[in-house]
Amino acid sequence: LRRELDGREEAQQVAEWQDRRETDSLVLYLTHAEARYRERAALALASVQDSAAALPLGNVLLDDKDAQVRAAAAFALGQTRGFQPANALIPALTDADPMVRREALEALGKTIRKEDLGVL
Repeated sequence: LRRELDGREEAQQVAEWQDRRETDSLVLYLTHAEARYRERAALALASVQDSAAALPLGNVLLDDKDAQVRAAAAFALGQTRGFQPANALIPALTDADPMVRREALEALGKTIRKEDLGVL
């Protein structure tokens, strides 16, 4: 069923999934061979704000080789809200890339509530 798409078609597909809020489809793109599509998928998931994407976004934040992709995943986790993103955001505070650390810190500020501080 999946066929090869050219770059423009892939970008359009990601945008369509974002508009339709298709989290499962967007999550598949988090493992795309090209970093630009992984980044677009993470940013699209930021717009969708579905907590079901927290675990895959956390994996991308901690494991992706591309700093832009990791930063986009941190940003998306900040839009997801809730306590679960903290599991990936806290370790990302020591990422080698300052952009990733900054996004992770900002995302933590959005996701953690005052009540959660005792647990951390």
